[in-house]
Amino acid sequence: MDFLRIDLPLTFKNSLLLAAVYTFIIPVIRGISNLDNIHSADVFGQSLALIGVFLFIPIIRQELEVSVKEIVYTKVWSYRKSVSIRLICSFWMITVMITIFASIMRLQNCSFPFLKYVTVTILYAVFLGILGLLFSQLGNNVIIGYLASLGYWSFCQFDILTEENVLYIFPIISGEIEMGKLMILMSINSFLLVVFFLSVKGCAAVTLASYVLPKLEKGEWKRVLFVPTGALMSTVSFNEGASVPGIAHGIVLESDA
Repeated sequence: MDFLRIDLPLTFKNSLLLAAVYTFIIPVIRGISNLDNIHSADVFGQSLALIGVFLFIPIIRQELEVSVKEIVYTKVWSYRKSVSIRLICSFWMITVMITIFASIMRLQNCSFPFLKYVTVTILYAVFLGILGLLFSQLGNNVIIGYLASLGYWSFCQFDILTEENVLYIFPIISGEIEMGKLMILMSINSFLLVVFFLSVKGCAAVTLASYVLPKLEKGEWKRVLFVPTGALMSTVSFNEGASVPGIAHGIVLESDA
């Protein structure tokens, strides 16, 4: 689909690169060879799970960090639908990266239950990501989201939240998975996801920020006019001869400049 072809690279280009670079740095920081299950769990929970922060929080950045007075929504595409697709893509990227990293650890003679640790780490990475995503949405700024996720992570790192604390929800304790904490983690993930979607604008809409905002931010466009129509059009022309596929029902965007 044309929307995905335009939207996904803009959404994930920088965040995916950052997550990949961070993943490559982990072995340099702490080493991933010849670890037992306890120390392997430390790598997963204390370091690897942070890629959820990098890959989840930026998915709404384009709609929050805007240089325009209004963001256009149309009845052609649901904003919730576009966010859902981004969430699914983030989840799969996290899954692939964690699985590959865990496989490399096994090749480096680390001893741990592969499937269990990978599954738990994915869930914990999703928690850190959705926590930041929700705070970004509620605070209307991705910086707030990063502070929330990294703040929780720091509390765990510096033992402000210890393993005995109910708010410490990484479920691998002393190399073993605690089912109680695992159930809490899954429940919190579900709750945060529901609250996030309730906080997203509920209208059937699409934001064109992923395509239009780069033009506005660079100063290439000062004003964008949608051709008002009552039906779906194959394309709608913008100033300077540009076009975006599949958009109808027009309104005017103006930059703050």
